[in-house]
Amino acid sequence: MTDDELQRLRDEVARLEAALDTERANADQWREVAESRRVALEKVRQHPVVKVLFWIAGWLLPPVRRARKRATKLEREARKVASGVAQLPAKIDAPRREQALRRAIAALPPAPASDRRVSIVVLTRDGADNLARLLPALRARTAMDRVELLVVDNASGPATRRFLAALSESEVGSAAARPDVRVLRNDTNRSFSEANNQAAAEATGDVLLFLNDDVEPLSDGWLDRMLAALAPDDVVAVGAQLVYPRRPLLGSRTRDLGVQHLGTELVPVAGGFPQARNVGEGRDPDPSLPVHEVAAATAACLAVERDAFEAAGGFDERYVYGAEDVDLCWSLRRAGGRVVVAPDAVLFHHEGETRHRVDEVEARNRRQAANWDALAARFGPELRRAVERERLTGSLVLTSVPYHLAITVTRDLESAGYGDWYTAHELGEACAALGWRVSYVERYRDAWYDLPDDVDALLVLLDTFDLRKLDRPGLTTIAWVRNWTERWTSHPWFDDFDLVLASSRTSADLIAGESRHTPTVLPLATNPSRFSAGEDDGAGRPRAGAVFTGNYWGKDARLPELVAAVPDLTVYGKGWEDVPAVAGAWQGQLPYDELPAVYRSALVVVDQAADHTRPYGSVNSRVFDALSAGALPVTNQVAGARELFGDDLPTWETAPELAALVADLTADPGRTARLAGELRDRVLAEHTYAARAASLRDLLLARADRPSFALATSVPERRAAQRWGDWHFAEGLGRELRALGHPVRLLIQDEWTSRDARTADVFVHLKGRSVAPPADGQLHVIWNISHPEELTPEECDAADLVLVASHTGMAEQLRGRTSTPVGVLLQATDERRFRPRPRDPRFAHDLVFVGNSRFVMRQAVRDALDAGLDLAIYGANWEKFVDPSLVRSTHVPNDELAAVYSSATLVLNDHWEGMRRHGFASNRLFDALAAGAVVVSDDVPGLDGLFDGAVATFTGADELRDVVQRLLADEDDRQARSERGRSAVLAAHTFAHRARELVDHVEAARAARRGTR
Repeated sequence: MTDDELQRLRDEVARLEAALDTERANADQWREVAESRRVALEKVRQHPVVKVLFWIAGWLLPPVRRARKRATKLEREARKVASGVAQLPAKIDAPRREQALRRAIAALPPAPASDRRVSIVVLTRDGADNLARLLPALRARTAMDRVELLVVDNASGPATRRFLAALSESEVGSAAARPDVRVLRNDTNRSFSEANNQAAAEATGDVLLFLNDDVEPLSDGWLDRMLAALAPDDVVAVGAQLVYPRRPLLGSRTRDLGVQHLGTELVPVAGGFPQARNVGEGRDPDPSLPVHEVAAATAACLAVERDAFEAAGGFDERYVYGAEDVDLCWSLRRAGGRVVVAPDAVLFHHEGETRHRVDEVEARNRRQAANWDALAARFGPELRRAVERERLTGSLVLTSVPYHLAITVTRDLESAGYGDWYTAHELGEACAALGWRVSYVERYRDAWYDLPDDVDALLVLLDTFDLRKLDRPGLTTIAWVRNWTERWTSHPWFDDFDLVLASSRTSADLIAGESRHTPTVLPLATNPSRFSAGEDDGAGRPRAGAVFTGNYWGKDARLPELVAAVPDLTVYGKGWEDVPAVAGAWQGQLPYDELPAVYRSALVVVDQAADHTRPYGSVNSRVFDALSAGALPVTNQVAGARELFGDDLPTWETAPELAALVADLTADPGRTARLAGELRDRVLAEHTYAARAASLRDLLLARADRPSFALATSVPERRAAQRWGDWHFAEGLGRELRALGHPVRLLIQDEWTSRDARTADVFVHLKGRSVAPPADGQLHVIWNISHPEELTPEECDAADLVLVASHTGMAEQLRGRTSTPVGVLLQATDERRFRPRPRDPRFAHDLVFVGNSRFVMRQAVRDALDAGLDLAIYGANWEKFVDPSLVRSTHVPNDELAAVYSSATLVLNDHWEGMRRHGFASNRLFDALAAGAVVVSDDVPGLDGLFDGAVATFTGADELRDVVQRLLADEDDRQARSERGRSAVLAAHTFAHRARELVDHVEAARAARRGTR
């Protein structure tokens, strides 16, 4: 054995030993969790009242279970009867409606005859009764001379086998029109996809028509109508209108003679995987409807161009009786074809008669769930994005469900007089004109946290809305900062918004400096259909005087001064009757709908920016409304006026300046009207709510087009997330990815393979111990941040990109063991959370260690105790290894970690052996250094280069004692190390750096993946 082989063997043994230790620790950890929960439950059980309740429950449980089982059965029967009773009126009327349907079909114009060769594929299993109904209907209502019929027998029982054996031309055809019938027999019950692909391979027609054995065409010409709909070059598949037939008097949950299928649409779930739903289900059938495009059509009756079917690879055989037709139709669509439904081709669908007999409901539900999971894994990102784009643009084909925007307001009551009501409703009306649905949620009694279930995006107009009170993964959150900018940025949840809009450049710059966001400037605007200038758009109509419109909230101290300076100023608004100096000019409260008339009558409108908007350059909507109505506003919002109108819009700052300005403008009404007209043209071109709604739509479209990320953590349940380090790691990374415009979803372990998780373009596994299965539709990224010994070549081969948090040679080693691209992406910190804090007496220790024991005695802690150092420990499960008095707390909230690091004189750090050996710098190093701590750590190669020599390293107890004593005695050295360490981290090791690096890695991997397809 060579030295290299021996070394590889040693490495493998070490890896297996480390893996075994990890698994033992993991098992011990979960045993401890289970034990703690058992103890807690036992304490509850020992309570006298609870003990009595358990005794009563034990006595009553068996008869209760029997009674519940009987009740459940009776409930099912009762529901069945109730459903049938509810359907009785429709059932009584069913004969009339069936005659009406047949008359409507007969009244259709004749279908153009087609000479195309059609192969009809019928799959059956124990379907003799269905075939006995279908085949004569085909004979009677189809031109069989150009039809090839293939029946696939999927291992049927004796009755169906006898029926098929007796099948002959005389039984299903006539001398004038004998069908070409072939029976393909299978010894096993193959899946729908397999069996239909089998028949398609044998078929000779240039059109493949897949038919369930439980359908029944209702008229001549049904096939010609489907072929006519298939005639356009871009149409590659056609479905039919399927109708529920008349059913037994009781027991049916479907409406007799109601539509079962007019195509399949995709019902959106906010940020998640769309659900398939039959179009038109339950309505009255209408054969006169036009051919319409759909997302998909059921393969119960589906005609497909053979060439397109083969190019798409046929039915995907990973599906088992469910979702295969949606998969096929999407494959056809993504290749450039269209899928349509021909409503004039009408068939009864005796749905599921065979399948429901042989399958148990629970087994069928599990199978269908697996089918939709498979569809999400294959096309999740594409389907989500396509549906979202359609809904944003209002061009609905894949779905009929409009995009749903909710907007926050103080009160959803116009008479309450809050300005945000007008802003919200004007923008909302403009968004509704785009085809969106708009809801308004009010702050009153915190009602705004109770959002409608189907909201896609939330536009927040008030800074007091606390995002932390929402638990709506996939919801797009948008902040529109129109005032109080510093108040907005001071909230701890502000960085968690997906998009931020600012009403001025001044506000946007302030936000960019105080948060992670780079806002889009979106000023207020006007609604020109409401604030119109009149029939002549303001030309030639006399206007006179100056007006002020605005409500009094007890804070406007300047208006009395302005009224005194401008004697002819007319005031409208709520509350001014209580201000004596204004009462003489006050003309009453003004309803919103009367504002346009007031502006149309005025030559000059005085605009006064409030204290919460003026410092930020936000221009009031009053300015835009007045200009739209043909009046000239004069404003004291000087910065905002310059930003939007240059030097053209008149401004003032003091009452004397306003008085002089108004006098000058009213002295020459012609010049004033001309200036108002010029500015009005600019407002109508740039500053309408329709333009703002279009800007919002474009921002959301751009966001929808950016790669979305799912960050997969090993957290077992959401209620425990805040106690897991990799959850906080994912939160920090997610905030920075959102700041770059990328949608982000954080996942606990049970959500890794959920359908909603599969809609992300990029699945980033924050790799520890577990293996996350990849999906075809996603870029699968492994970011190995811990337990490097667990990462196998096989797991790397299954991924699209592997990133390792090692600054030494692990990436190079992996490149020699996998064909998957491997890159380096180190750990990082959230510099906004981990920053120097004032010294907190609670955490003022000479030497502190933060970390759980993981049920082993960690070497750095052992060395510190062996060296006789005074060590303070924060972490769990140390009781068996150290004096309990050393453990100051078993848990430190993530928000307080920075205070622990900043307050300690020295922070002790260590690495698990696998991480140290592979060059994985602990995340604790980045956090502590960012908080300004002086860190003493066991040695990992390359630490000096990473952190500019700021980290003092040791090997063994003696060296640790020397290092700690030296640093405790040298304040200057500590200060220098603190500054160097923090500077090194801020320069290259924040989550903002990692997010940009991750996006670069992902873009390169996506480009490489596209190049291989």
